[in-house]
Amino acid sequence: MLIFALALSWQACSRPGDELAKLLNKEIAPLPEGLPQEYTDSYLEGLVPWENYTLVGLGEATHGTMDFFELKQRIFRFLVEQHQCRVLAYEYSFRKSLLVNDYIHHKVDCLDSLFHADLWIQDNETLRQFIHWMREYNEGRDEQDQVSFIGIDNQVDAIMIDEVLEQIASYLPDLELDQDMFSYNVRGKKEVKYEEMNEVEYKEIDYTFVQLKNQVEALACAQTCPQAKSNAGIALQLIRSLQGSHRFLYLIYSEGTNIRDCQLADNVLRILKTAYGEGPVAVWAHNAHVANNPHYTPDGSPAMGWYLRDSLKQKYLSVATSFSVGQFTAVMLDSAGNDTEPLTCGIIEDPPRESLNALFHQARVPQFFLNIRDLDQDSQLYHFFNAERPMIGVGDLYLGSPELHFTDDRIINLVQAHDLLFYFRDTRPLLSETLEL
Repeated sequence: MLIFALALSWQACSRPGDELAKLLNKEIAPLPEGLPQEYTDSYLEGLVPWENYTLVGLGEATHGTMDFFELKQRIFRFLVEQHQCRVLAYEYSFRKSLLVNDYIHHKVDCLDSLFHADLWIQDNETLRQFIHWMREYNEGRDEQDQVSFIGIDNQVDAIMIDEVLEQIASYLPDLELDQDMFSYNVRGKKEVKYEEMNEVEYKEIDYTFVQLKNQVEALACAQTCPQAKSNAGIALQLIRSLQGSHRFLYLIYSEGTNIRDCQLADNVLRILKTAYGEGPVAVWAHNAHVANNPHYTPDGSPAMGWYLRDSLKQKYLSVATSFSVGQFTAVMLDSAGNDTEPLTCGIIEDPPRESLNALFHQARVPQFFLNIRDLDQDSQLYHFFNAERPMIGVGDLYLGSPELHFTDDRIINLVQAHDLLFYFRDTRPLLSETLEL
């Protein structure tokens, strides 16, 4: 496996002042020794009053960092075992998440194929082990005490209409699907790519989805069996995902408008209305999505966390992770502009001088916890954080130069964006090899 140790083309020579570093060192708490998965319940319990939150957003600066994954998994396990959390809302397709949810509820037995043909951030051994833990947790428990895995993303469903229709039919065997109602993008019909779609074609497809939704709603109203009603509800959400994906793809290509995070938030809030159990719902996504950022996307639209904070106020807790140097798994772009296979990438240089990470890098300990909500609002440190500054965010694509990941949507007001921060000066790459469970 290749390792890229990348040097920056600029010098990080002017770091935040020593006074700020002293103030930071007074506020941070060293993380416990050992791996994040070994953090004790008593340690996590003492961090915040978890019972005060309806929703906990678990963020990550890269999708391919083992430390972040282990931390988020440990917090989720803690919320499940100690605070009756019963739902994990995951940055993943709702349609595909249904298969994962079936696995953890013991409806199917095969784990290896659940993420087949998905992106590496799902199709890896680390996530499979986590999903297997959820299945083991559900073993022998009453239905109301079992955990569920629900996808909140619907980016590409509309380019897979045939597959979605087949899945809808699997939940509603009495549904009589009329293929003739679809003029485009199903087997035997004209294919219209979203980058070439005109408004007339968009509206025709949208009208077809509305017809399908009306048909399923009528069928749902006729159901009397609880299981049939539940299946009809799933089918309706599959159609909503189709509609949302159709609108997202059309707008991103025709207008450059990105409504993905608005849709992510809508899906999370819908889960909150139907989730059972007394505990919070956990949301697993990138830092940039869980952040309360009012202008995340290039067109100026907010991040998912902004919508969630607007709806839930202080009942929403945004948890961020960050790092300075170390290794992580990511794809890069080859000479033709296509994604490479997943690689182990590495950053060895100090963070840029104006970034939040430059200050974090001066901390007295290599790994720490910071409760941003508890900072003194009159302090110099609070004022430093209460301004827009870069904080690294890689996601799943590494562009080969760290400085490129401190720009654009990675410029945040930390006080506004997040409530808690777990920081690792050095990191390990995500496990991607397939192992026997």
